[in-house]
Amino acid sequence: MENRGKFKQKWNFLVIPVVFAVIIGTVLLLNSCMNSLISELYKISVEINPENGGTVELTPEKNVYSTGNKVTAEAKAKPGYKFTGWSGASSSDNAVIELIMNGNKNLTANFEADNNIPVNPAVTYTLNVSADPAGGGIVTRNPYKSSYNSGETIMVTAAANDNYIFNGWKEIGEETDSIIITMDSNKTLTANFITNEILLASHTLTVNIEPAAGGTVTRDLNKTHYSSGDIVTLTAAANENYAFIKWSGASNSTNSSIQIIMDSDKALTAEFELLKTLTVNINPPGAGYVSSDPDRQKFKNGETVILTANSNSGYEFKSWSDNSTSPFLEITIQGDTEITANFEAHEPAGPVTYILSVQTNPLSGLGTVTLSPNLAEYADGTTVTVTANPVQGTSVFTNWTGASSSSNASIQITMNSNKSLTAHFTPIYTLTTNAGAGGTVSRNPNKSFYNSNETVTVTAAAKAVTRLMDGQAH
Repeated sequence: MENRGKFKQKWNFLVIPVVFAVIIGTVLLLNSCMNSLISELYKISVEINPENGGTVELTPEKNVYSTGNKVTAEAKAKPGYKFTGWSGASSSDNAVIELIMNGNKNLTANFEADNNIPVNPAVTYTLNVSADPAGGGIVTRNPYKSSYNSGETIMVTAAANDNYIFNGWKEIGEETDSIIITMDSNKTLTANFITNEILLASHTLTVNIEPAAGGTVTRDLNKTHYSSGDIVTLTAAANENYAFIKWSGASNSTNSSIQIIMDSDKALTAEFELLKTLTVNINPPGAGYVSSDPDRQKFKNGETVILTANSNSGYEFKSWSDNSTSPFLEITIQGDTEITANFEAHEPAGPVTYILSVQTNPLSGLGTVTLSPNLAEYADGTTVTVTANPVQGTSVFTNWTGASSSSNASIQITMNSNKSLTAHFTPIYTLTTNAGAGGTVSRNPNKSFYNSNETVTVTAAAKAVTRLMDGQAH
């Protein structure tokens, strides 16, 4: 009995360590599996040395990258600096490098001051002032000098002579007779003056901006009073995050640049619209990316955008947040818009194949795209000939976007990932001219078809006429 107790005690001492070792091994195995799953997505951290030495552009630029993704990094030096090389994930001295994502990367672009850039002497500019007409008044400068340093400010004042009044500055849109000018280039200023008699028959042009922060309006003829028949060209320019919509008042045009004939007092308002933001989310992050046409994030209300979902390796596109399942999605912007592209992880069964998605812009009516060979999926390395076919006499092909930016109608694509292509077409038009027996009509350029917005000069020429008078040819 005493020996049995000793044997049982020894057995307990053997079992406990073995069980403990099994538990520890299982925990370590699970931890390793979790780390393996997490490490499928990696980040690139980029630093600039020194901070103001230059910039780095990543293509494609994403928050995270899947294992095996190729990323191009390009270093660009700012004025006064030169690129010297990379450190961290690369030691190359080439400004453009390619990284293969097999782990998190730290990359530093190194720059140094370029001492070979010549040091320029102090920059100076001239300011010429005059009165129109010369007898209408005088123009003074303070300080009065033959040249001015860059950034120097000058007060310029116009004073009318007897029987004249000041009528604005010709080159700028200021209407006050005393202005401050900052010298950043050679400048010319002309003060306009008119007589009291002309003033009585003149007209005013009032320009408003709605909203005030939306943009600016410039005019080629800057006066406070205009003579009857003056033609004024006004140009509206939108500020950042705004778009010009239309004019109201003396014109209802939607063109940003218009001409107004001054035959009465007139008022105009340039109307601008705050651009709307398109936000595209990827679910889950790193599973793919979305390209847009046009390729920007700010749009006017009513604009049409075509989105294309592209999956990364190991994922496939499933749907958009509006439940549509085509990788191509056309949306109309109505206010700030948010949409999500949903992807799903998958393990390829059998040989690796890829999908080539093609579309046209506009989506219909101006052309088609053909594939050779035309398959639902392509084996890795397959070369596909893709051809854009415009409608004869209706449109012309302009270029590809997506997997190619070529302007050739027929291109070849090597399938080594899922890819998408958009063929862009633009309409063309015919111009028919006729002339009677009395002359001819010519066109320059003289073509069968013309692109949209192309300018054509059309000239009519009369034939010479011979008349008999008193038996003589005249």
